[in-house]
Amino acid sequence: MLKHEKIEFLNKLFLSCQSIWSWCYNKDLDLIWTNCPEADSYINLFTNNKKQISELSLSNELPAVIINRNNIAWAITADEMKDENCVYYVLGPVQLKIWTDSSDSLTKSENSLPIVNADEFSRYTSMMHLAVNDTNKNISIYADSEPDNTSFSTHILSQLQNKVRNGDLNYKDLMFSVLSDRSSLLKLGIMTIGSAKELAVLSIDLCCQAAIESGLTKNSVSSLYNQYVPQILKSEDGQEIAQLSNTMIYHLIRLIRHIRGQKVYSLPVQNCCTYIEEHVFDKLSLEYVAKKIGYSADHLSRIFKNEVGEPIKDYIIKLKLYNAKLMLTTTNISIGEISEKLSFCSNSHFTKVFQDYEKKTPLEYRACFTHMV
Repeated sequence: MLKHEKIEFLNKLFLSCQSIWSWCYNKDLDLIWTNCPEADSYINLFTNNKKQISELSLSNELPAVIINRNNIAWAITADEMKDENCVYYVLGPVQLKIWTDSSDSLTKSENSLPIVNADEFSRYTSMMHLAVNDTNKNISIYADSEPDNTSFSTHILSQLQNKVRNGDLNYKDLMFSVLSDRSSLLKLGIMTIGSAKELAVLSIDLCCQAAIESGLTKNSVSSLYNQYVPQILKSEDGQEIAQLSNTMIYHLIRLIRHIRGQKVYSLPVQNCCTYIEEHVFDKLSLEYVAKKIGYSADHLSRIFKNEVGEPIKDYIIKLKLYNAKLMLTTTNISIGEISEKLSFCSNSHFTKVFQDYEKKTPLEYRACFTHMV
């Protein structure tokens, strides 16, 4: 199939399956072609990004998805074989559904744009780039910074996403620049608490997407998201918003590093580990987990010990304590709240288990560390 035939096929596919429009622009971002019947209504939404698109192209950071603060997104790539006569291929606009509570039954947003999951839209972007250039390439994600929202650098967002994708713990200086910029803007009154929340959730959304690309399950990421984002949305304190954002992203990176260090286990053991990781905040036992994943407790206990090298009970406790240590070192959550979140039967039981494993009480452990923010 020739290149133009591939592109034409995809344009029809995106339109018929998701009602996503396709656009083609020349190097000066003058419109060549579109299948959007209301092009005049939407063209400025895209061409407002002209400077950013040129910068992305010059720095070889296409394909890319550009998202504004209302989660309206465009996908863009360029024909890499045409230097002087560059042609841009674009999909959108869509209302991006990243990690929201919107009903899955919704297909159109209030502004009549198609609602598309972020991971699906990323796949469409990859498909478009492959059709145009016959190569696969990582997708860059950029937030469209707007004057009334933030002076926050979209380049930093992209760097942060790459740190998460690579499981790189050397992200703290980068994260500090994100959070300190947000904090200073709040102090100056340039950014409202509401827009700080938007920026925090956008940062988390993009990092969640990167974490899934790196191998975390959607359930694991959703569990973390549901733990932290509601707290961000409820907060009216800029420092707390920054701290919660940082903790969530730190947790994602640690989990990515954890799964990359895992051995390859049999399917029952993999299922067991996945269930425990996704339900670490629940009250767990060998019998409960075995029933949930469909194995007898005796059989699961035996093969788990043989392959992992420790009993399931110890694995559960260690994972709970890992989460406890994370909360102790990156938040101000009380010992009682941590104990309750992790479903220990009492504060005293939590303290005893923690001390048995770490040789310190939770308070002593917390005193050894300073907050990351």
